[in-house]
Amino acid sequence: MKALLVHSDLRQCGGAEDYANAFKRALDANGWETSILDVNGLFQDDRLIKDSAFLRLFRTFPPFKSLSLLKYAAVCRYMRVLRMDHDLVVYTYGEGPKTACKTVRIMHCPALFSTLTEMLSYLGVDGTKKISLLGRKIYAWICRMIAAPSIADDPETITVTNSEWTRGIVSRVWGIRNTHVLYPRVELDLDADTALQKKNRFSFICLGRIVPNKRLEDAITIIDRLRERGYDCTLDIVGRANTRYAQELAQICRRHPAVNLHPDASDPQKTALIAKAQFGLHCYRNEHFGIAVAEMLMLGCIPIVFNGGGVTELVEGVRQRYADLDEAVNNISQLLELPEDELQSLSEAQKDNRALARAVQFDNEIAELIHAISSDLNARHFRTA
Repeated sequence: MKALLVHSDLRQCGGAEDYANAFKRALDANGWETSILDVNGLFQDDRLIKDSAFLRLFRTFPPFKSLSLLKYAAVCRYMRVLRMDHDLVVYTYGEGPKTACKTVRIMHCPALFSTLTEMLSYLGVDGTKKISLLGRKIYAWICRMIAAPSIADDPETITVTNSEWTRGIVSRVWGIRNTHVLYPRVELDLDADTALQKKNRFSFICLGRIVPNKRLEDAITIIDRLRERGYDCTLDIVGRANTRYAQELAQICRRHPAVNLHPDASDPQKTALIAKAQFGLHCYRNEHFGIAVAEMLMLGCIPIVFNGGGVTELVEGVRQRYADLDEAVNNISQLLELPEDELQSLSEAQKDNRALARAVQFDNEIAELIHAISSDLNARHFRTA
């Protein structure tokens, strides 16, 4: 059977791209003949078999290169003119156009193309002064006109969400019933020395791609205010730094001696920094899941997160959540006063988490989903043969 995976830009190497690649591996393992379509063209067996001037425009024209949603809209538009025969289409970036075959859409957020204020607040822009809400609505509307996506409930479409929180909103707002939660894959390679590394009580870390909606300035402010209270806190910011915002953040960090920026750190460097840190700061508002937070948990780092979104399925302790920066500073101050054995107990207890356990078992869960889809389609082919 043939499957087509449709994505924005797999070369971005973010969480959505990891998810897409994992889906492809699961399909391949189940005997599917899998093709990939993204802004870089149509690929099969890692070979480019079809490209177009239309897609080249969106991946090479400077104003478009960094606009992921616009690139995905272009891919969706191009897909509609392709004459391809597939048994399954998997939208690994979000909702896409209606198809004539079985479809899976991966919802990393409640909706990509919506102009509803509620939906936009779930994209991490809530409370961010730098981003104009009106501008974001116009951008989403333009992309929707290009892509012509479908978000309707459809018995031939399986909607996969990355958390129970995302599923709840998708079901409530869009009336979608055929849903399946598949937490993103989380895995860390640990050597013995890293696993046994002693925590530095005043060491904090931020993980993830260095982009505005991560609100890293909030993390720096929290560290500054903790230091004003007499705590000798330091912050390591670790993440992919291929953005203009990363350059701006580097200038900010130079003015804060207690903040160290580690752009494009290797996986061993990242793991070592997490292992050293006692606390993690994750300031994204309404994070849909939080792979970075899951990695912190696995290495005994205590995450402090905004109190909203799917990330609260990973971070269940109320002392580790905040609604504003005042609450964040107060809660962290209380945690810093705990005896070392209580901090150690908290680090271990937080690993006993259902969402984290399912994320670690991602390969098994996605294999079960693909097997169910394959069995259903095989049964249909048998009945029509």
